[in-house]
Amino acid sequence: MMKFTSLRTPEGKKLLAVKAALAVFFVLHLVLPLFFIIPSPSPRLKNVNLTSKYDRTNNKTKVEIEAEFDRNVKYGTITIDYFAENESLLLRKTSVIYGNNTKTASTVITEYVEGNAAFYEVVSFEMETSRKHYPEARYAYYFLPITVFVFLWAMTLRYSKFAYKDMKIAVYSGWFDRKLIVNDEIVDRYIELIHIMPINLSAKLEDDLVVEATICTSGWIKVKVNGKLVNKSEENKTRSE
Repeated sequence: MMKFTSLRTPEGKKLLAVKAALAVFFVLHLVLPLFFIIPSPSPRLKNVNLTSKYDRTNNKTKVEIEAEFDRNVKYGTITIDYFAENESLLLRKTSVIYGNNTKTASTVITEYVEGNAAFYEVVSFEMETSRKHYPEARYAYYFLPITVFVFLWAMTLRYSKFAYKDMKIAVYSGWFDRKLIVNDEIVDRYIELIHIMPINLSAKLEDDLVVEATICTSGWIKVKVNGKLVNKSEENKTRSE
């Protein structure tokens, strides 16, 4: 019997961890760019509180603006028409307001309006939301075919255990290394990066038993001893490979 180095590492757990990590990466690659590509909905203005104080000496009205939105905002502008008591238009003014990632935005610099502003009307507003928009994130999908290929390839990785009398048989099918293991000893090995045809591993043991393993391109594994199929071990059936 041909022997290589002893294999006593938890190969199955390693492959399972690799599959789980690639599955998470695949989902993130598929979903995360959408979060940056799709623009955030424009905030809705819920309420505007305007505090004003008229200075008769200078004939100016000091105003402070506080606007409430339905989502967190960073900064932006709000355009307001100011009217006198006779409802004549005094001024249309665009003011800068800051929200600092809250739903309330207000002026930082004191605003002044010529005349006695008795009424006001919001004309328009433009606000930058807390969520950023990166159209360039669409380029991440150019690499999606590579991610899909690696993910599907990873799903073919296997570490299967089989039971034949007192013999422990295992077949490891990794990224490029395939091994037939009998009683914790590697008895046959095949190394190749990608295979498009089934891989056959075999070994003749000291008691004239011939162990054969076939690894299909889909990752399915079958084992025969002296030409008869061998069932997977109970340990292999009760937990994921």
